[in-house]
Amino acid sequence: MIVDLGCGTGSFTKVLGRRFPDRSVIGLDTNEGFLEHAASGNRSANVSFVSGDVTRLPTEDGTVALAFIRFLFQHVPEAPSVVAEMHRVLRPAGLVVSIETDWGGQLLHPEPPLLESAARHWSMSLAANGVDVYIGRKMPGILREAGLTVCDVRIEADVSTYDEPASARTKLSARALMLDQVRDSLPRLSPEATSKLKEQLLVAHTHPQFFFSEYRVVTTARLDDHGVDYE
Repeated sequence: MIVDLGCGTGSFTKVLGRRFPDRSVIGLDTNEGFLEHAASGNRSANVSFVSGDVTRLPTEDGTVALAFIRFLFQHVPEAPSVVAEMHRVLRPAGLVVSIETDWGGQLLHPEPPLLESAARHWSMSLAANGVDVYIGRKMPGILREAGLTVCDVRIEADVSTYDEPASARTKLSARALMLDQVRDSLPRLSPEATSKLKEQLLVAHTHPQFFFSEYRVVTTARLDDHGVDYE
């Protein structure tokens, strides 16, 4: 069995289903709207979607060959509890693949003058609401502390430049819109300054020297049969 935890609209769950046609693939999420969307477009007999809590997985002990987690832990304050639950359901030699972002890898050039201060308060605001924007660097340690053997850690960079700004425009636009949600947590920035920063983010991709990058930390860990460390 393969599980995709926090599957959202199920796009990657379906990729797993095609990649492993002989395995049962289950996408799990708490958002009923996402699950309905995922199920409505599902054409794979080996893929199903269920509603469930990642801290109480609806699977028996030792039955999962692969647990896939993508951009989930940054939104889950109780990450060790989730990993402990994955440890329970993994079969011997079962794998966990975690893909998480880390704001430490974000680079924007030219950088708006107010961005560094805003980003610091922004991350504090998100942390107060249970979002860890630096979870990527922490995942190898969290998985290791849960008794799993970390097999591989990689960083994947997503880079955009002036010549190909589409993806960056989408991401920076999303961050600009998020400024409205955390405006009250930016005490050192006046409403006028916050609005100015939002405008700068929305047009950043139009600068001829524009460069934007962010990275994802991909961690693969294994449940060893007898706790043997193969590293």
